[in-house]
Amino acid sequence: MMILLLGCTAVIESQEPEKGSYLIADESSLPDIALVESRLQQAVDQLRLQSAHPFVSLFVSLMEESDSQCPRWYSDENGTYWFDSCTSTQGTLFEGYGTHQIVVEREDEGGNRWNGNIVHSASLIESQSGEWLSSTGHASLLYGINTENGADIFSSSLSEGFSSHEYTRTPQISMWASRVDSYQNIHFDAVRMIDDAALVFNQNLLGSHSLCPEGSQSIQTDNGWVQVFWSAENCSGCSSVFFEGQPIGEVCIDFSDWLDWSDNPWGLEIPSGQ
Repeated sequence: MMILLLGCTAVIESQEPEKGSYLIADESSLPDIALVESRLQQAVDQLRLQSAHPFVSLFVSLMEESDSQCPRWYSDENGTYWFDSCTSTQGTLFEGYGTHQIVVEREDEGGNRWNGNIVHSASLIESQSGEWLSSTGHASLLYGINTENGADIFSSSLSEGFSSHEYTRTPQISMWASRVDSYQNIHFDAVRMIDDAALVFNQNLLGSHSLCPEGSQSIQTDNGWVQVFWSAENCSGCSSVFFEGQPIGEVCIDFSDWLDWSDNPWGLEIPSGQ
């Protein structure tokens, strides 16, 4: 910047700074679009079948190896729970606390009548046979019916703090789905899948009335995070990929698997609509 004094008036003459190389994106530093598309498609294909079921089932199974002394049980206004650090007569370690709720015909304010199982736990349970479950948070698998429109409804949630002898790295899941007559929809929110990379699904919604996905995903790459956004207005099956706020290419994703179910989204043998 140069300042010129003309009489009593100061005139400021600006000079444009030179653009450094840091202002120009180097193509070699951009994420690989083909890899982004491949990882996102793989995550989309796997997502529907993932639920809290393996962890709820394992918690219930391991609790059958408790005895009258281990673990010790308590109760408060929220129900009964165990809290202990002990080994049962069957040789199963219980360390921490946990509770298991069996939900039967529980109706919420929205007219949804739920059945299923909810686990809250911060514990390690390990059997002599080598089965173990480490948990911090909640896991739920619920199904039922909406009393107002007769729709079958489904919901599952899983905190990221669950792992077991079969699943050492688990996603964080929050989903719901419904089906009435020939219409289906499914919704995923704040889901984090961890494989070679982390993927975050935010407010993802797909319904059979339009087959147009809504929501966004964030995908971790070696070069940083990229984002993909979907809206009902753009129903081409393809969307731009953004890196550091700038579009760098396009991915085309097939979401059809999210609606490829009849009895329930998870492919489990559970009653529905009851």
